[in-house]
Amino acid sequence: MKRGVLLVALLSLLGSVGVGLPPGEVQEVRVGRLVNIGVSPGHDHIAILFPQGIRVFSPDLEPLVSLPLDQSERPWAVAVAGDYLACGTAGGLVRLWGLSTGQPLREWREIPGMVWCLGFSPDGTRLAAGGLDGTLIVWDTASGEEVYRADFAGGVWGLNFSPQGALLAVGLSQGVGLVDLESGSEVLALAGVSGEVWGLAFSPGGQRLAVGTAAGEVGVWGQPGWTPLWIQAGHEEPVWAVAFDHSGDYLLTAGTGRMVKIWRATDGLELGALALHAAAVRLVAPLARPGACLSASEDGKLARWELPRVLSLRPQVRDVFYTERIRAGREQVIMVSFRDVNRDLSWAYLELVEGDKARVVVKPGWSFRPHLSGHGATSFSFSLKVEAPQRVRLRLVLVDGAGLRSDPYEFSVEAY
Repeated sequence: MKRGVLLVALLSLLGSVGVGLPPGEVQEVRVGRLVNIGVSPGHDHIAILFPQGIRVFSPDLEPLVSLPLDQSERPWAVAVAGDYLACGTAGGLVRLWGLSTGQPLREWREIPGMVWCLGFSPDGTRLAAGGLDGTLIVWDTASGEEVYRADFAGGVWGLNFSPQGALLAVGLSQGVGLVDLESGSEVLALAGVSGEVWGLAFSPGGQRLAVGTAAGEVGVWGQPGWTPLWIQAGHEEPVWAVAFDHSGDYLLTAGTGRMVKIWRATDGLELGALALHAAAVRLVAPLARPGACLSASEDGKLARWELPRVLSLRPQVRDVFYTERIRAGREQVIMVSFRDVNRDLSWAYLELVEGDKARVVVKPGWSFRPHLSGHGATSFSFSLKVEAPQRVRLRLVLVDGAGLRSDPYEFSVEAY
């Protein structure tokens, strides 16, 4: 398991200064302040819950269906899959509609108190509902019969079915439970997760599970044994939503901090922190066409963007020019050659991977602004002085104005 260290923490703080992607890279739609939002397991429908009704959109953000609701029921949770649409209320009501007809099919009043979350199996044959009192119920959508029920300590904060539909991940007040719906038993509680878990997402193959917590942590667990692969203190605020892209190579996360973050799913390397929204982000998810992604915030802004295109805009460290062996106490100038498609390189961050930091001096500092906005490909410099004989290894990361990060570049210097 890999945990974030100082550089990750510094870069997370930097995310708050992102100015967004260049013009033309994001399709924006304003739908009015929303209560909640969900994307179908097949990524082909977007269901948005408003106090007065539900609207369903296509992946191209074209309106498809509109259903009125009784505001007095205080609707809160929404889910969509196949030809089904579901809504849960603060009073414990769960209602199911046919998406193509807009007609109500059935309703259940079996959860005491508020229905916090809903989730469909990928084929739409099962609907899971979680309550703030800790009740979890799974129904067969065709017959309406209950197929699983459990009561957990605290609330049920998040739900996600595996791609095969056999496993159900349950976000709890203290961690994550995995339920085997075929045997009807809880498989295990994930190790290394504490506190409320709001965001859950299985990878496309079902062999990994991403988790986002109310404490701002993000991580991925995998088979065999559902052991932690990596955990990062990725957000300063609660994480509402996590999602793998279609390839499973990247993880998207978002929450009340307004940033959408992109991670390399294999090892937790943060690739970008996008300032796409001015309010808490309730959803980030891939859409039907590979590469297309959607994020949505509470103020009703929907942002549709292309992940491959965004990743292609990341700055790159092309080379670092330095002397590998230097005399201790002697300052050397280090040149960094870079490429930045956005032409808005904003920050350079250095981390000491190996060595005694107390005896290493970097000017103008371990983090600094190169002041090279407007340059697509050029170089900048900083100075390094190692005050005592030792081998030091440094890691350099560049960050542009959109919040996109370069791959880390590591280099070593021997002071004698």
